[in-house]
Amino acid sequence: MQLRMWMLDVAREQSPTLEDLRRYLDLTRESGYNAIGLYLEHRFAYPSTPWSHGKGCITPEMIDTLQNEYSDIQIVPFINLLGHFEGMLYTEHGKRFREEMFKGLQACPCKPEFVRLCEGLIEDTLAAFKSEIIHIGGDETSQLGACPECRAKVDSAGPSIDGKAGLYGDHFGPLARKVKEARRKPAVWGDMFLEHPAALDSMPKDTLIFDWQYFKSPLETSKQFVDKGFEVVCSPAILTYNALWCHLEQSEQNVRDHIAAAHDLNARGVCVTTWECGLFGNYETLFPVIRACGGRLGEAASQTPTPQPPPP
Repeated sequence: MQLRMWMLDVAREQSPTLEDLRRYLDLTRESGYNAIGLYLEHRFAYPSTPWSHGKGCITPEMIDTLQNEYSDIQIVPFINLLGHFEGMLYTEHGKRFREEMFKGLQACPCKPEFVRLCEGLIEDTLAAFKSEIIHIGGDETSQLGACPECRAKVDSAGPSIDGKAGLYGDHFGPLARKVKEARRKPAVWGDMFLEHPAALDSMPKDTLIFDWQYFKSPLETSKQFVDKGFEVVCSPAILTYNALWCHLEQSEQNVRDHIAAAHDLNARGVCVTTWECGLFGNYETLFPVIRACGGRLGEAASQTPTPQPPPP
């Protein structure tokens, strides 16, 4: 198992200091992971968007310090470039990029100025992070085709073609290629490709697909990506939503199911996601669970052959 990662959700009510991040990196190393994901949304001080910087956001200088101190750990940025863009949409400057007025969390992929914004965010991320993997988001874009311009583009595909797949692929394909041209590996969430499979045709074949299935095994869904020639990262969750701490039994089963699927499919690896932490919850209360997940991944890694890249 080449990639053993857990992901920290910085975007919701988290303002980690450099010392906080050092504790997370120490936990990562001690627990047997070789990577940590930082789910950023608007909580990173992108140089190209000074209008989006809130108090306590992570800065490029903090990332540079951590990468020098923890060179054995890959620090992977997770940026969102369509859905879950609300942190930027809720600013006075950012509201111009929204897909719909007064609703939703999604920007409009038909706005050229939004595409330029995404390109700038990628450039900022490439400059700040040394990681092989650059995750560009893509999950839960339920508002595809909602605005008049996007709706017209979807409808123009005709009744027998999935116009939303074209809209989605036309947006994310070029962004993934921009990451690839920088000699990095682009990564995306898998859920919208399961809903609109034709969008995969627009993606570079060396794009990593992070397949999250929080309530079942990802074996069936991840196999769909593998069969199409993509590498997969199986992505379970520590289930903290509507919980004072976490739903421990369900979380353990979800992690075990994803590890088993990754083993069976010879996947790139596993990324244990954490989300929201109960809203205003303390991430340190999850340390024992994160540590236990790292132990499970370490055990699985000793039994898993190194994945081979798909043929060109």
